[in-house]
Amino acid sequence: MPLLLSGQSGFYFQNWEHSFSQAQKPLVYTMILVTLLIMAYASILLYRRFFFRETAFFAVQEAAVIHEIIHQSVRERSKYDINFQTEKARRVQFSCSPWKFEPGRGLILELSGFLQPQSTWVGRTVSSYFKVSTTQKEPKWSFFYFSSTITDLSYDKSRPCIILETPKCLERKQRRSHLRLDPPREDIPELRIWPETLSNLDHYGDAPPLLHYLHSETDNTFLIRNISAGGLLLEIRQPVDHEVAEAMEKGKRLFISLYLRDLQHPHNNEYRLLAQIRKSFMEPGNAETGKLLVGLLFVAHKPRGQPKAQDRWLPLNEKGVEEIEDWVFKRHLQIYQQKGLT
Repeated sequence: MPLLLSGQSGFYFQNWEHSFSQAQKPLVYTMILVTLLIMAYASILLYRRFFFRETAFFAVQEAAVIHEIIHQSVRERSKYDINFQTEKARRVQFSCSPWKFEPGRGLILELSGFLQPQSTWVGRTVSSYFKVSTTQKEPKWSFFYFSSTITDLSYDKSRPCIILETPKCLERKQRRSHLRLDPPREDIPELRIWPETLSNLDHYGDAPPLLHYLHSETDNTFLIRNISAGGLLLEIRQPVDHEVAEAMEKGKRLFISLYLRDLQHPHNNEYRLLAQIRKSFMEPGNAETGKLLVGLLFVAHKPRGQPKAQDRWLPLNEKGVEEIEDWVFKRHLQIYQQKGLT
């Protein structure tokens, strides 16, 4: 009997060892495969980071590809946002439309009728952002940035133009922030603000505004610190009314009627906006001199000239209001020209 049990035990353990070794094979193979995949993925990431970081993923340096992208921007009449790069005029920006591209001559950009190029621009370094469409049916965009030099001025078919040296590199980069302006008082003649509530979504303008600014008044309860296509920064003076303080809490939304001085005609343009409070804090100071600073982000607007039948809010998705953006660009340029910086 002991011999029989011993033989059965030995047979059992032999079978168990054989079964375990068979079960180990798929597990080992799986672990080896996973390890190889991880190593391959890590190798690809390192290869991209150290060898193709500038060319394949973040920049275009092949001349033929650069030329084709710029030719496409001319066909699409893409907007080029131009920024001077000198220390004094770094924030001077304006928009142009591509008129023609001749690789040997350069990129010819048409200025708006409001702008007149100056001979002092020739030889100055500028940077530019633009975008081109990657599809036709449902446009998706590729964004590019480059630096170049203004080589000459021209008037193609009476259009004032600047000529940029053909860029040697296009970086894949998007301009995400909006140019800000600290506006002179007369630039914003009037600003009215209503808090958003469940009862005034369709007729907020029927009630008196919570805050009302008139540039002609000397005792306004708030001032406009700066303005951009994406929002406003307000300065509310002390003492802050309880109702105003509650409405100006972070996250709250406001209806805004904003008037901007027309830069070419003797009248003011109204912009109807829906804004959300991104930040609200007291500026350092004592209880009597401290000011409440409120940062507003434009989240929707009603375009000017929209028919009443289509009078509805259009979301902005942090892109900003294009008309306000153009106004800020032009006003910045005016101010810098007055100061002799451009």
